[in-house]
Amino acid sequence: MAASLVCWSCGESIESVDRPISRFAECKACRADLRVCKLCRFYARQFLGECSHDRAERVPIKDKANFCSHFRPRPDAFNANAADTQASQSALAALFGDAAASAKSATDAVAEERDKAQSQLDALFGLPPASPDGEGVDASLTDDGNLSPGVPNESIKHGDGHRNQGTEADE
Repeated sequence: MAASLVCWSCGESIESVDRPISRFAECKACRADLRVCKLCRFYARQFLGECSHDRAERVPIKDKANFCSHFRPRPDAFNANAADTQASQSALAALFGDAAASAKSATDAVAEERDKAQSQLDALFGLPPASPDGEGVDASLTDDGNLSPGVPNESIKHGDGHRNQGTEADE
């Protein structure tokens, strides 16, 4: 007797799903897409592209519905260990917070490091600390080529020897 088809995600029987399995077919128990690489007999993680069929196009998301014409459902697609792993990862995310919070704190840490490095660099060259709004003073070169910190923005000398005069609207 042939093994019955089960959902690749939850292990629930999908024998009642019409054949051939449509791109829009879903598991009644977990609502997972059924025409996916993970339910296909050609799905093999050890191959490049995770497909053992020699003419199949690469499908980047293996657990979302696709249009692969080589799709053949396999009865042993459900992997209880993978389901346990996913449940464990969900439990860890609930315990330690979600990925969005981690990503935000990592972004804040990078910004903090950048600001610290910038202030150390400014101190090294004797520049005044930058104001929080990003405006204030800029460094420029004097006529003899030395760095002149603390020059207001509107009086910075350009390479042609002229100072900023502002636009016509400013005058």
